[in-house]
Amino acid sequence: MSVVRNIANWIAAMYLGRVVKFGRTLDIFENTLHPYTKAILSAVPVMTKKEQPMLPTEVILEGEIPSPENIPVTYPFISRCIEKKNTCEQKRCPELKEVGNGYFVRCILY
Repeated sequence: MSVVRNIANWIAAMYLGRVVKFGRTLDIFENTLHPYTKAILSAVPVMTKKEQPMLPTEVILEGEIPSPENIPVTYPFISRCIEKKNTCEQKRCPELKEVGNGYFVRCILY
């Protein structure tokens, strides 16, 4: 991810074949929003003290990864999401929603 941060202008984060987040690289790193992106970025090794404040605190994902052959109709990440609400299990998988300036997130929290 450190390399991606330095060479890419745009990033799309995917989970089980679906884009969960898409936006400018700086936005993805500085405003993580999506719980899966927070988990990905929290696993990035910190090389310098300058990088440390740029990454979220460690997120440990629990729960089972759904089978790619039987992806939940609600949301593929729901079994592992650390921020899920009761309403998440009652709704179908949301569309990508623009949350500002070409930054898209697939999550009912936004």
